[in-house]
Order: sequence, then structure tokens, then C-alpha cells
Amino acid sequence: MKKIKNLKYVIAMMMMALFVSLGNTNNVDAAAKLKVHFVDVGQGDATLVQYGHSYSLIDTGKESNYLDLKDYLKKIGVKKISSLILTHPDSDHIGGADLVIRDYNVKTVYMTDKRAKTREYYEVLNAADNFNAKIKKVTKSDKIPFGKLKGDVLSADAKADDTNDSSIIILLKNKKNSFLFTGDASAKLENTITEEYDTNIDVLKVSHHGSGYSSAALFLKKASPKISVISVGKNNSYGHPEKYALKRIKKFSDKVYRTDEDGTVVVTSNGDKLKVSTTVANTNKSSKTSTKSSSTSKSSSSSSNSAKYSSTTTSSSTTSSTTVYITNTGSKYHEAGCRYLSSSKISISLTDAKNKGYTPCSFCH
Repeated sequence: MKKIKNLKYVIAMMMMALFVSLGNTNNVDAAAKLKVHFVDVGQGDATLVQYGHSYSLIDTGKESNYLDLKDYLKKIGVKKISSLILTHPDSDHIGGADLVIRDYNVKTVYMTDKRAKTREYYEVLNAADNFNAKIKKVTKSDKIPFGKLKGDVLSADAKADDTNDSSIIILLKNKKNSFLFTGDASAKLENTITEEYDTNIDVLKVSHHGSGYSSAALFLKKASPKISVISVGKNNSYGHPEKYALKRIKKFSDKVYRTDEDGTVVVTSNGDKLKVSTTVANTNKSSKTSTKSSSTSKSSSSSSNSAKYSSTTTSSSTTSSTTVYITNTGSKYHEAGCRYLSSSKISISLTDAKNKGYTPCSFCH
């Protein structure tokens, strides 16, 4: 009888150990899932890196597109961003950074020591100071945390003559899957990192919105990405992506996505296979979502996903009688009393301001 009781005890302990083991395996599998959201913010970059319950943001897009970014973050439930990486101090990459710091309890901002004499640059510094975010200066060979993963900094040249070539370039790996974030690196810089590192990757954030000065053939050939994502605004004035650059990107990539055509692109990695979903929002507040899956090999398979995402569009009726204010050097229009409006303000009708290409200040509008 005693032997039977002992046997039952042993069996119970074995079953308990099995359940604990299964639970731990599920936790490991959940933690291994990496999702990279290439958010559609028009002509700019904003890439959200999600690992487990941790969120990091690489660039923010322009200030004028901040509401697009904020709306997307709200829809997927982001309330806190652990770290903000600003690749270089151009307005289409840091324009919304001060607002992200303000709204998402950012504790660490990663930047190079490359400075800019722009309002957007000083807004970042002021926001970091006002909201207790620590600025960490990044140099080559540093590591940047993305949840429990760490990204390798392949380049971060604060002494570069051009701000684009001061871009922080990050290689992020999740087991067998690899992602390369290139900022606005030129073809020369792309080729340089190709010579120094193994840049054969799975997912490429195409440099400089598909500019003709980037996406070098040698670099793309060695990278040979399965998925390339171009963050670019629809009908932008720069002509991005440039047709020959796009031809090169398509030649050396298995699949190319564009935010101006595909909307926000989300690449999910379980450490072995990749899955891509795209979300296109239109002015009728409806959307189209497609999902494709591919393994880490060159062959891929696809499946469909019925999930939908509707963007929020804000419209307002105005007349030429509405008065706003601009400055000689700024690109925004303001309401009277805005803290970013200098004493040399110039009154102008809202209609004329929009026709001249001015965009609303996010603080007073």
C-alpha cells in the first residue's frame, strides 16, 4: 500500500514538472516573437519595434504627420515607448520626437552627437529635459536594447559632412531572422558597411525613402533581402522612390513594399519564419489588409488575414476669413499666442497659408 502511495506521488510530481515545462516553453515562444511596424507617416520614417510587451521607436516622421503616428499607436494599444532612436536630425525623422517624448513616457533617447540648427532639433532637447528623458549619445559598435534583444550599431558618424551619412544604422537579429535599419544612408555609406560587416539580411528598411543617391547595387546584392520596405509619401515632391533605385531594389529583393501604396507594413518574426501584413487606409475610413508569410528560405508561401484597420481622418471646414500666423523662417502656421510663434509674426489667411505649403503647428492646432 505504501508503495502505491509513493508511486502516485512520483507520478503527480512528474505531471507537475511537465506542466511547468510546457508553461515555460510557451513563455519562451511568446518572448521570441518580434514585430516590426513600418508605420505610414507620409514622406518620413517611423518604425516601431515590438518585442514581447516592450516597444521602441526608430524615428517619428514629420511633426505634421504626428497624428497619423499617434492614431496607429493608439489602435494597437501602445501606451509607453521604452526607447526612442533618432537616426539623424532631419525633420522627416525627428519632427514628432518631442511629442512622442511627451505622450509616451520615453525614458531614453538615442542620438548621435550630430547637431542641427533647426527648431525640431532643439524641441527634442527641450522635451528630453522637460520630461526627464535621458539622452544617450550613440557611436559605432554600441548596442541598443529592443526589449530583450540588442541591436548592433554598424555606423553612427557624428562627424559626417552630411546629416544623412550621420545616420545610426542598426542590425537587429532575432535568432535566424535579421533586420537592417539604414536611416538615410548614402550609397557610399551602404557600401562601406557592406565591406565591414556581413549584411546578408532578411528585412531591409530601404535608405532615404528610395532616393537615387542610395540603394547601391553592390550593397543590395550582398544584402539580398527577402523583404524590402520603402517608407515614402504618396505623390511626394522629391520623386521618391527614384525609378532606377526602385529597379535596383526590386532586382535584389524577393519582395518590395511601399508605405505610399501598401500603407503600414508589419513584419513578424518568430526567430525562424517571417510573416508580413499590410494595412491600407483610405479617405472613406475603410481599409484593406493582406497577410503573407515566408520562411527564411528564398521560397515563400502566402495566406490571407481578415483583420481590418481603419484610419482616423480629421477634416474641418475653413474660410479665407480665418486668420493664422507665420514667421519668416518657419514652415508652420500658428494661432495667436502659440509659444512657438516669434514676435516677428506675420498674419495670413488660413487658405493662403495652406496654399503656400505651410502646415499646422501641432501644439496650437
